[in-house]
Amino acid sequence: MGYVDDVPDASKEVAKGSVWNIAGNLLFSLISFLYVLVVAWAVSPDDLGLYYLALSAVSLFAVIGDLGLGNSLGRYIPFYEGRNERGKIPLLLKSGAAAVTASAVILMIVLWVSADLIGSAYDDSRLANLIRLLAVHILLANWNKISSSFLQARRDMRGQQISQNAGNLAKLVFTSALIGMLGPTPAALIIGFILSVLVSTLASSFLSLGKLRDYPPSRGWFAPREFLREIVAFGIALGMLQSFNLAISSVTRLMIGYLSASDATLAVATFSIAVSLSSVTLIFSSAIGSIFLPLMAKLYGNDDRGKMRDVTGTSQRWAFFLTIPLAIAIAVYSEEVLGTFYGSSYAWGGAALSIICIAMAIRSISAMLSLSLASMRAIRLTFMTSLVSGLINLALNLLLIPHYGIMGAAIAMAASAIAIVAMNSHYAGKLMGYAYPPSFIRLVLCAIMALAVMALSKSVFNPFALAFPGTIAESQYAAKALSLAFLALGALASGAIFALLALALKCFGREDVSLLQKGMNKMRLPEPLVGAVISIARCGIG
Repeated sequence: MGYVDDVPDASKEVAKGSVWNIAGNLLFSLISFLYVLVVAWAVSPDDLGLYYLALSAVSLFAVIGDLGLGNSLGRYIPFYEGRNERGKIPLLLKSGAAAVTASAVILMIVLWVSADLIGSAYDDSRLANLIRLLAVHILLANWNKISSSFLQARRDMRGQQISQNAGNLAKLVFTSALIGMLGPTPAALIIGFILSVLVSTLASSFLSLGKLRDYPPSRGWFAPREFLREIVAFGIALGMLQSFNLAISSVTRLMIGYLSASDATLAVATFSIAVSLSSVTLIFSSAIGSIFLPLMAKLYGNDDRGKMRDVTGTSQRWAFFLTIPLAIAIAVYSEEVLGTFYGSSYAWGGAALSIICIAMAIRSISAMLSLSLASMRAIRLTFMTSLVSGLINLALNLLLIPHYGIMGAAIAMAASAIAIVAMNSHYAGKLMGYAYPPSFIRLVLCAIMALAVMALSKSVFNPFALAFPGTIAESQYAAKALSLAFLALGALASGAIFALLALALKCFGREDVSLLQKGMNKMRLPEPLVGAVISIARCGIG
């Protein structure tokens, strides 16, 4: 029945891991939504703010607590597997666990001693005790990063999602129980949070120990020189890069607050909500990226540039294809989405949200290219890309925000995204000979056409128009659930238009159809349905 056997093993592995990641991320989001409902209903705003304040203070310490090893293991474990140096992996995990344990103990002592100083800075004596109660989180988080990163490095997305969702479900259950026993206090929230991290750590550690038996027994420690100069240095560099990107985002908010002509606080809040909402569109590309990075590192260890190019092309195509429908739906119905979910006072930011969604879609083009460069340890090039794009962002913010407010900041984000795509494409071509196939260029054209069609047809098909006063349930949660259904209708419409255009312009390859057929067979869909879909999909093979 088609092309199932034509799919390379590497592409099959990416597809399988991506399915687990997408399913796990959706479940995680649902549990998190329920947790927020419970906490928002039970805990007073003051106590909730105090909890998040304590968590933020401890999280600043936790960011540096793992010495960057959470970032490094996902690259170096598959790299050593690719080079057939499997004996190094148990030593690396043993040395990494010892290093992050020592780091956590030191940071916990520092945090314990400085808790009173932090509490006095915020003029709240309760904060110091909450910080001390939460300090053990640093140790648990470090252990969890090591075991979870090991699962990712082994491309065990199923195990990683199980441990993450087990911890998230435990947070919901334990927090609800503790609120009933101790009352709606910050201490109940903190204890529930710590227990959830403990559950996630135990789950990921148990799953990791089973996979450690695959490696030859080793004694001693990882070579200190290589551990510090290679593993830790790479992790710290990658962590600094992530911190740099976060800093650019924070500076953008500060510039909006300082340069906006009027109502700076509302402008900052609206822009922050728009960025947070638009980031939902990257759920699919991030799901693919989690399995993509360790697989690319293994192929790089094998020095198989040909397979690296092939897997990059397939992963990039699917990440972009899955991102576009939701991005178009939010961009077209941006004003309705903001007004319905966050209130009418935020609806004015709809135009900015539309541009930010387009910027996110542009970023998704180069997501796999950036991970390919990381797998080759091209951190200097990645940092140069972030630096140049960040400077472009800041320069345009300075120029545009005084005149156009958050619209100017959104335009700056889009320009920065274009710069990232251009630079990552150049470096990927230089280091592994990657070039965009004509089919992908046609796919980008289909996305632009689908956006135009949806925008022009908005007056005819607007699912949010159904939500006129009196039709939505009185409960605000029921209203938001109904709004999610409206947004899903928009995403389905944009996805259908995008898919039809992609079929007409023949944007797919034989491998894409094979992966689609294999996925549908795994879902045990009826044979006639699978046959009909695959017959249609074959028409889009270029």
